[in-house]
Amino acid sequence: MIKVLVADDVAILRNSIKFMLEVNEDIEVVGTASNGREAFEKCSELMPDIVLMDLRMPDVDGVEGTELIKEKYPQIKVMILTTFKEEEDIQAAIGGGADGYILKDIEPEELAAAIKNAYKGFYTVHKDAFESITRKSKKNKQEINPVKELVDQDGKPLLSLQDIEIIRHLVNGKSYKEISKVMYISEGHIRNQISKILRKLDLSDRMQLSLFAVKNKII
Repeated sequence: MIKVLVADDVAILRNSIKFMLEVNEDIEVVGTASNGREAFEKCSELMPDIVLMDLRMPDVDGVEGTELIKEKYPQIKVMILTTFKEEEDIQAAIGGGADGYILKDIEPEELAAAIKNAYKGFYTVHKDAFESITRKSKKNKQEINPVKELVDQDGKPLLSLQDIEIIRHLVNGKSYKEISKVMYISEGHIRNQISKILRKLDLSDRMQLSLFAVKNKII
């Protein structure tokens, strides 16, 4: 059973989300909160697996609430559930340690699936929110030299130019086969290279790699 805490400043929304989730036999809503501070305080008592955190709330908002929770309870997954999909909001949430970013127009079964994925360690971002940050990042990519910014402990570039090109193709939605054709490299080599990139960056899947690319302005 996945234990969920719902944080939203609108009572009717808290109750609606609670009702919607408890239809799923694998999910139990163990509590609700009206802001980020209350969500943080209830974590010590309820120890949820997942916190669904609204973004705009009084006193302590969702980003600050996420930071508080992740600092003291890093094992708790915090997913932003909001109506806002502006790039600044998404970047702030990611920077605060959020484990996912989903919009409130999501279908009930999709929300349940996102919670289950977060519980397993996967990062979920709503399609519209992801498109918002990739559009802005693409406009700015010519101003950034990620090779200089991403270095290891010895000051050497963490990613090669080929690594970065592969990442950009992945984020733009190309398949391994399509990347292989564009870069004139075998599909097997592309797969191996992506596995190496994930290990170097300590990431687990393509979604996390895409978010890493956006956060570090690689795309």
